[in-house]
Amino acid sequence: MEDIIDEVFKDYLANKEVDSILHIGGEHGQEGPIYEKICNRFLYIEPIEEYANYIKDRGYEVMQIAVGDFDGNMYISGRASSLLRPLEHKISGTIEVECIPLSDIEEGFDTLVLDVQGAALNILKTGSLNDFNTIICEASEAPRYEGEQVISEITSYLKEKGFKFIKSYQHSIYDIYDLVFERI
Repeated sequence: MEDIIDEVFKDYLANKEVDSILHIGGEHGQEGPIYEKICNRFLYIEPIEEYANYIKDRGYEVMQIAVGDFDGNMYISGRASSLLRPLEHKISGTIEVECIPLSDIEEGFDTLVLDVQGAALNILKTGSLNDFNTIICEASEAPRYEGEQVISEITSYLKEKGFKFIKSYQHSIYDIYDLVFERI
């Protein structure tokens, strides 16, 4: 998501007022330099200990936890680890992670970024979404994980919650997009 998130922020959010970003699925915190330029506070959520420590070592705020309504098993399959079982990628292992609902951590953030390998809608449904003005989430046109909800389902849900679809940014692989939504 690194190249795409750069495009999202350079094209879209660079011209918006952003106070605080909650980024779920932090991996290596590669967006940190961009976040430092455009907002007052950002928090990474990353359940994999190695990645969370890397983010912390870069000097960024991070919580080592998962978000959503999951059983706590994370499937490890290279860089595309997920709380949902992958349909195509080979699983190299699983780890137990603590899961909390979005409602436990969302308060006070005006922007939500989800890079969660198919788990976006599950996570969204565990929060009120009341404080967010902007939601950016990675999604696919067809499921890549068991139980994954696709772009049309995420868009429909967020419309019901008072958001409108603004723009999509296609990744260079598969049918993966970063979707931008704004509160109406």
